[in-house]
Amino acid sequence: MTREAVASAHHGSLAEPLSRHVLLPLVPSLFVVGLYLTPLSVVSCRTRGLVALVVVVAALVAGIVAALLAVRRRAAGDPSGWLVASALLCLLPALLVFGPLA
Repeated sequence: MTREAVASAHHGSLAEPLSRHVLLPLVPSLFVVGLYLTPLSVVSCRTRGLVALVVVVAALVAGIVAALLAVRRRAAGDPSGWLVASALLCLLPALLVFGPLA
């Protein structure tokens, strides 16, 4: 198959944007929940807090980048719904750490 045929076959597929813009930004949230559920005998409080801090900051940076890309695409007239979803899902780890998992 040529590249054009492969690209046209995947162009209408929902799996690629769904995995890229929804499932991938959910990984830090699942990691934070997993950290919360890990017993203290396995990971100390200080280590757990530092790892949560690194994960939340990385997710926030990714969310800011996704939001900036969405604004840039919106200004160019392209649809940016998947990037907005990515930006909002990247905020979820921070909301979990400061909210119900505090």
